[in-house]
Amino acid sequence: MPRNVQPRIFTPERLQQLVEVYQQQPFTPTRTFAAQYECTTETVRQALKRAGYKHRRPARKIQLTEVHKAARVRFARDYRDFNFSNAIFSDEKSFTSNQQGRRHLWRLNNTRYEPQNVIPNNESGRIVVNMWGWMSSSGPGELVYIPERANGTNYLELLQETMVPTVRSVYPQDEVPEILFIQDNCPIHTSRVVRNWLEQQPDIRTVPWPSRSPDLNPIENLWGIMVQKWDNRNERTKENLVAHVDRVWEGFCGSNLCEVLVNSMRH
Repeated sequence: MPRNVQPRIFTPERLQQLVEVYQQQPFTPTRTFAAQYECTTETVRQALKRAGYKHRRPARKIQLTEVHKAARVRFARDYRDFNFSNAIFSDEKSFTSNQQGRRHLWRLNNTRYEPQNVIPNNESGRIVVNMWGWMSSSGPGELVYIPERANGTNYLELLQETMVPTVRSVYPQDEVPEILFIQDNCPIHTSRVVRNWLEQQPDIRTVPWPSRSPDLNPIENLWGIMVQKWDNRNERTKENLVAHVDRVWEGFCGSNLCEVLVNSMRH
């Protein structure tokens, strides 16, 4: 006897309707269509896969105005041939043990940064631990825990007591007379007390960094790689979380990763 074959729920017409929805609203839960067509969410997923869609985490992107974009272009033009080999790239990074609540979406290949597939980065979220670190082409430098409510005064102390001595341990003044120090335009970095101190340091030079452009700093790529290696399921206290961050950071020592990241600024 011929086998009974169930008709495919997602006919070409229905599949086209499904694709049209996900082109405009890629965050739509598959359960929405499962309920509409009285099928399982897995059936909806398989239909999307047949249409070439994949289940991905959304990109996060800082929103830039035309002024921001012009400043970035100007910076790239001005420093196109600049030698950053001895530059000190610094930044803060928030790490959290909470890995829940990650959103996913359905999209086609090579559409990661299409506007409908991006979550705007509003630089907010629950912070568990804040870390400050620096790197150069020689490798990762110092990484330290900083208070959640940092201000210009304790940031200045960090520069004086941590940044300068640890940088000079790698780049002695008789070999590298001038430190090229890179930081973004975070308010504590540009506070009057910090600006005044930097202006009074004959051996420290800063680079005017374009606003809302952390991605131009190669340490951001290092943070991103740390997140890829992130596995802190067993860290249940702030102290253990800081120790976990330290272990991941120290894992980059002895590799040429930082040199590769710094050299990539020329491309």
